[in-house]
Amino acid sequence: MTTPAYDVLLFDLGGVLIDFSGPAELADLLAAPPPVAEIKRRWGLDPCVAALERGASDPATFARCFLDAWGLQLSTERFLALFATWSKRWLPGAVQLLAELRPHYRLACLSNSNPLHWQRNYAVHRIHENFEVCLASHELRCLKPEPEIFAHALGRLGAPAERVVFFDDSQVNVAGARAVGIDAHHVEGVEALRRELIALGVLRS
Repeated sequence: MTTPAYDVLLFDLGGVLIDFSGPAELADLLAAPPPVAEIKRRWGLDPCVAALERGASDPATFARCFLDAWGLQLSTERFLALFATWSKRWLPGAVQLLAELRPHYRLACLSNSNPLHWQRNYAVHRIHENFEVCLASHELRCLKPEPEIFAHALGRLGAPAERVVFFDDSQVNVAGARAVGIDAHHVEGVEALRRELIALGVLRS
């Protein structure tokens, strides 16, 4: 029997396994929205978002900062109520794919997240039922693609980098994982993830 190349499969959540609707829903709130791809790019650079996801800002402070930066005419309470729902649902086929993998590999997730979305991920999506280890940036106080967050993940997993494979929908995060010796792959959505797993020999076609 061939020895598996990996012990741990490590996944980003939003855009890979879970539908994160933030950029699209934010477009609906803007008076003159740019393309969703541009909103997603700007979101990734937003210092208000980064502070929240790093655990350096509370939700109310984040909301005030974000509403001002994006010129949104909403109350902080209304915005946070909407924001909390942006971690929408498992993408079709995601839970089934994880069930296929679980008997053969340790499964874990590593997400740039925040208290509101992380609470929803547990309470609604019940991610803890699908992964052995669930790691969020705001709890670790660092962000992908920083090397510290991958070091935290490897420490929590008790696994060497060369025995872990990571999947993320951000090329920057993939590069960050590779910089610390983790085999990392860019995928968007469940079907692309399944194809990559087959190409790696993790799944059979």
